[in-house]
Amino acid sequence: MNVVVSTGGGLSNVPNVVNDDYVSANTALTKAGFAVSIFYMIHPASADNGLVVEQDPAGGPPLEKGNAVKITVSVPGEVPDTEGMDLQSAKNTLLNAGYTVGNITPTTEGADGKVVRTEPYAGTTLRPGEVVSIYVNSASAQPPQP
Repeated sequence: MNVVVSTGGGLSNVPNVVNDDYVSANTALTKAGFAVSIFYMIHPASADNGLVVEQDPAGGPPLEKGNAVKITVSVPGEVPDTEGMDLQSAKNTLLNAGYTVGNITPTTEGADGKVVRTEPYAGTTLRPGEVVSIYVNSASAQPPQP
C-alpha cells in the first residue's frame, strides 16, 4: 500500500494587478496559481477603461494557491473600434473592454492581416461579457486564381 501526503497547492504571493489591463492581470494571477473572478464597472469615456481598478485580496500577502482573486475592470460599455488592427491586438482590445471574442471570420475586404470590422459594430452599446465577432482580411480568404 502506498500513501501520498499532499500539503495542498502551497502559498504564493498575490500579484498586484491594479492598473494592469485585463489580459495582463489574468495572466499574472493564473501563472501565480490563482483563479480569477472578474467583475465589470461601466465608466463611459474613462481613462481607466480596460484596466483593473480594484482587486481583493490586495497584492502582496501570500494566499493559498487555487483561491480566487476578485478583480474589477473598468469598461466603456460599448464595442471598441478595432478596424485596422492585427488580429491579436483586436482580440486583446475586446477582452480588455470586457467582451468575449466570438467567431473570427476571414474576408477579402481591407488590408491583408488587418481587422475590417466587428459584429456588433464599433460604438454599439453592449453589456460586458457579450460576444463580439471579428472580420479580418486573410490571404487564405482569397479565391483561388484560375
